[in-house]
Amino acid sequence: MSLIFYWKCLAFVSRPLPILKMEAQKASTVLGKKEIGVLQILLLFTVVMLFLPITSYFIMKAYLFEGILGYENGAFHSAIGTVVIIHIIIGWYIWLAVKDESAEQRPVKAD
Repeated sequence: MSLIFYWKCLAFVSRPLPILKMEAQKASTVLGKKEIGVLQILLLFTVVMLFLPITSYFIMKAYLFEGILGYENGAFHSAIGTVVIIHIIIGWYIWLAVKDESAEQRPVKAD
């Protein structure tokens, strides 16, 4: 009995809902080039925020502070470097957003 119930639930959940299909069609017509560009930039900065600080922390710790400079434990200094990198990434994103917004608001000169 439980196997039949599981099978029916699986069949019910896996079928596409018409409401969601219509919403997806509406959403695809709403997104223009600008919105897709904004989402691409957001995705790029999300990936950069996930991977760059983590990799830079371990690279600074292992190679720069403990390897080249000879510290016993370079975790504190690497954490400071990672915070600086995070602030640079956030500032870069804000600068890009402001630059994009100001380019959008420029009035077109009519001759």
